[in-house]
Amino acid sequence: MTDMEKVCEKKRQERNGALDLIRIIACTGILYLHYRTYLSPDGVLWGDTLITAENSGIDLRCFVEVFFVISGYLIYPHIERIKKKAGVLDFMRPRLWRILPMLVLGTLLYQFLSWRLLATGEAVSYTQSTLWGMISSGLGVQEGWSFINTHINPESWFLDVLLLCYLFFYILVRLGEKTKINCCWGFAFMVLLGASCVSRESELPFLGYMAGRGYEALFGGVLLAIFLKEKNTGKQKYVVSVIILAVYLLYHIFAPWLLVFGKYYLMAFFVAPALIVIAESETAKKCFHWKGYSSFAKITFSTYVLHTCTLLGIRNLTQIIGINVDYSHEALLVAYILIAYFCGTLAYFAVERPLSSRIKRKNAG
Repeated sequence: MTDMEKVCEKKRQERNGALDLIRIIACTGILYLHYRTYLSPDGVLWGDTLITAENSGIDLRCFVEVFFVISGYLIYPHIERIKKKAGVLDFMRPRLWRILPMLVLGTLLYQFLSWRLLATGEAVSYTQSTLWGMISSGLGVQEGWSFINTHINPESWFLDVLLLCYLFFYILVRLGEKTKINCCWGFAFMVLLGASCVSRESELPFLGYMAGRGYEALFGGVLLAIFLKEKNTGKQKYVVSVIILAVYLLYHIFAPWLLVFGKYYLMAFFVAPALIVIAESETAKKCFHWKGYSSFAKITFSTYVLHTCTLLGIRNLTQIIGINVDYSHEALLVAYILIAYFCGTLAYFAVERPLSSRIKRKNAG
């Protein structure tokens, strides 16, 4: 790696505190969603108000689209690297080293904790435990690929589809180089293909409903990056983004039922891009320059991977202690979120960061 390439790499890796804050909010929203889904399905009491799926406003499942769009937006610089003949292993290896160890850890923990609950007569949402299910879960080839998702550590489907998107990203860039066709056409095709899978709720291999959510959002993020890097739109993009977010907020306040249909499209094509555009503004960067945002955001990946394991761990712990817990109170929700981030922090320092450092040293050499 030349000195110029090292400078460019360092600049590329500089974190944007505003983007990191979006990650933190999205991750926390998903933690709240799954707490309400698995531990308190009837809702969570905030003061005297019971917050349920019907009256909670924004559908927090859409926050996964935010992760996909940001991933697509940030992978844009790799287009040129792939064009310079970077091999598929050179491109995929850092991503596999980051994702697969955490998937293996999440699979084993989820399996152990669910087995213990089942052995004591407790109900667990997903119990289709098989040896192949554990292997395919650890390899990240369940959701979106050609195998049946056995839902071991069920919320890790995002990572399975993310790996699939990365692979298609590489293939499309290399294909564009060989055919001399702009790879943007391939990215646009994946967005339309993903939208088709979502709208038709497809269950075909590589063309499933969940895979479609990843295709439309991640490749939409890539196209957003290409547009912003190659087009000088001035302040217009910020004005348009603010208008989009304002309209979306007003609909959630006054007419949320109109956002039920097409909720994933709205998040992937309008809301998440608008958030990224604003986060990339100099004003946002200055307002959220505190390094604490970046430090906190670094643990969101491990926290997400292990958050359903954390839910099972809490159930196991309360059973061992022998206490009955009313999970509907907001204090327990806050406690769970803190515990989930604590577990994510442990996993980050014990697993994710050491492996990431190893990959960086290898690439630097």
